[in-house]
Amino acid sequence: MHTYTPSEFQSRWPGALRPITLPTPPPALPDDCTRLLTELGLPRELAIYCNNDTTLRFSGSLTPLAVIWDRDLQRNYKMGDMPEGWNCFWHIADQEYLQGGGWICIEEISGRMVVIDLDQTDPIYSINSSVANFVTTLAHFLDWSENSGGSPEETIILRDGLLSQNCIPPDELEGFWMNFIYSTLDSDPINLSVCLC
Repeated sequence: MHTYTPSEFQSRWPGALRPITLPTPPPALPDDCTRLLTELGLPRELAIYCNNDTTLRFSGSLTPLAVIWDRDLQRNYKMGDMPEGWNCFWHIADQEYLQGGGWICIEEISGRMVVIDLDQTDPIYSINSSVANFVTTLAHFLDWSENSGGSPEETIILRDGLLSQNCIPPDELEGFWMNFIYSTLDSDPINLSVCLC
């Protein structure tokens, strides 16, 4: 696993990403995060096929979480009031999986990408510590998925490779990325694949 630059990602998967629109005034994000969002961007849709198929649908813009909270209250989701202190999160995508869903957000100041899933005991957990690390991790999963059949044996090789690489701290991958690997390996035999839609 190596760090993917924006130009490497674009040359490997041309047209796969689209720039993200920031509001005016924009949130306080690290300069490199803002640059990656507005120049490189994020996918339109990311599908992870495993024992708990998951889809991330990226909106193409950063939106205050309070706006998304209100949107989903209007859809009759029973969520109550948004917890105090969550105004630091900016919605970037909706997450859907077989028995639920959540939101993908970027945390103001830190630029950390997180999942907010109200069905979980700990509703906020990290995807990656930065957009740059998300792009690198995504590229690694896409490359692996395109060059393997995603069998349990190949998934074990992916797991071991991620745990031994030194590009991104392995514990950063635990909450989101490794969860797909572990849950797939712990279930009835099924192939794992990741693709951009």
